[in-house]
Amino acid sequence: MLIGGGKMESDITILVLALGVIIFAILFFTMWRRKNKVHADKKELEASYEELEDSYEVLSNQEKELMNLYDKSRQNEERLRKLAFVDTLTELPNRDAIVDEINEILKSMRPEDQIALMYLDVDNLKEVNDTLGYTYGDELLIDITYRIKQSLAENDLMARISGDEFVILSKDITDFSEYDEKIKKIMTVFNYPFSLAEKDYFVNMDIGVCKLEKEIKNAATAIKYANAAMDQAREIGKGQYYYFNEELKTKLMEQIQMQADVRTAFEKNEFFAVYQPVLDVQEHKVIGFESLLRWDHGEEGILSPGDFLEAAIESGIIVPLGISFLKKACKALSEWQKKGYSDLVLMVNLSERQLLDYDVVFDIDLILKESKVAPEKLIFDISEISFESNEQLVVQRIKELRELGVGICLDNFGSKKGALNRILESRFDFIKFDRSLLQSLATDEKHALFIKELGSLFETLDCTVIYEGIEEPEQLEKVEDFTSKLVQGFLFGNPLKEAEVMGYLETWMK
Repeated sequence: MLIGGGKMESDITILVLALGVIIFAILFFTMWRRKNKVHADKKELEASYEELEDSYEVLSNQEKELMNLYDKSRQNEERLRKLAFVDTLTELPNRDAIVDEINEILKSMRPEDQIALMYLDVDNLKEVNDTLGYTYGDELLIDITYRIKQSLAENDLMARISGDEFVILSKDITDFSEYDEKIKKIMTVFNYPFSLAEKDYFVNMDIGVCKLEKEIKNAATAIKYANAAMDQAREIGKGQYYYFNEELKTKLMEQIQMQADVRTAFEKNEFFAVYQPVLDVQEHKVIGFESLLRWDHGEEGILSPGDFLEAAIESGIIVPLGISFLKKACKALSEWQKKGYSDLVLMVNLSERQLLDYDVVFDIDLILKESKVAPEKLIFDISEISFESNEQLVVQRIKELRELGVGICLDNFGSKKGALNRILESRFDFIKFDRSLLQSLATDEKHALFIKELGSLFETLDCTVIYEGIEEPEQLEKVEDFTSKLVQGFLFGNPLKEAEVMGYLETWMK
C-alpha cells in the first residue's frame, strides 16, 4: 500500500511539474508575443513619426514657398499699381490718380471748403522735340516738373495728365489772393531759360483755373472746366492765366450742344460735298477737284468745316463722317471718269483724328475697291497741324497710305512753322501753298520772287506745288511765271455742287 501510494504521489508531482512547465511556456510565449508586438508597434510608431516629420518638413517648405509667392505677388501688385497711377517719366501721379483724388474730394466736400484745380499747358515742347529730339523733350519735362514743384505747398498735388499738360490740385485755400501769388510764382520760373544740348530754350506756360464747387459732379467736368479756362488764357496771350467763369460755362455748353447737333446731322444725312477745281492755267484745263465738306444746317444755312469740325472731332463723329464723305466723293469721281474725264484726280482732306485711327488705311482700301477708283487718282490733303500731337504715328500712317498707291499732299504749307526735314521724310507728291503766303504776291516783288524760288525748290524734290487762295488776276499773273502752274481759288469760281461739275468741265475742257 505504501509503495503504491508513493508512486501515485510521484506521478502527481510529475503531472504538476509538467503542468507548471506548460503554464510557464504559455506565459513565456504570451509575454514574448506581447513584447514582440510592443516592439513592432514601437517600430510602426517610429516609422509613422518619421513620416510625419517628413510631411511636416514638406509642408513647412511649401508654406515658405507660398509666403514667398505672396510677398512677390504683393510686390508685383504694388509695382502694377505704381505703373497704373504714376507717370513713369516725371514720377508724378498720372491722370487716373488725379481723377480718383478729385472724385474723392468732391464726394466729401463741404460748402466752406476752398479747393482749386490748375491746368497747365507747355507751349514749346513740340519745337524741342522737332529740333532736338524726344530725349531732350523728356529732359525738358523733367526740368519743368522740378521747377514747378519748388513753388508748391505740401498739400498741393501735381499730376501729369498728357504729353505736355499738367494739373495741380490745391486744397485748404484760405485766401485766393495768396493762390494768385502761387500762380504768378509758378509762371515766374519760366522767365528763365532751360539748358538743353548746351543751348538755352525758353518755355511758355498757359494756365487755367477751376474752383471746385458742389455743382461739379465729377473730376472729368472739373478738368474740362480748367482746360477751357486754359484755352481762354492762351487766346489772351502767351504766359497768361484765367479763371473759369459763367461766361466760359455758357460757351462750353454751346460747344456741347454743337457736338450733339453734329451727331444728329450725321444721322439725318445733312452733310454733303462741294468740289473746288484744281486747274493748270498753262494748259487751260481742270486736272481735278478738291472735295470739301459742307453742312446744310437748316436754321443757320450752309456751314463750312470751320464752323463744326472741332465739334465733330470732340464728339467722335469725325471718323465715320470722314468715311461716309470719302465714299460719296469716290462715287462722284467714278461717275465723272465714266463720262470721259478719266484723267481727273480727287483731293480729299484727312484730319489728324482720322490719321490716328487704326482702321483708316483698311477703310480707304475698301472704298477704293468698291468704287473702282484707281489709287493714283485719289490724293489726300494732310495739313501741317496734323503732325503736332503724334508726328511719328502720322508719318507712319502716310507710309501705309503710300503703300496703297494713293497720293499725299501737304496742305496749308506756310500757315504753320513747317519743318523741311518733315517734307523730306514724308516725300509728299503735292504741296499746297497756303493763301496766307500768297496775299502779297501781286504787291511785293521780293515776296513774289521768294515764293517762286521756294516753289522751284520743292519741284526739284518731285513735289508738285499748288497755289491755293488765288483770288485776284494780278496773283494769277505772277503764278503764270512760276514753274508749277497749278492753282485753286475763288478767281475760278465758287466750289461746285456735284450736279454743277459736268457743266464746269465742259466749259474748261473745250
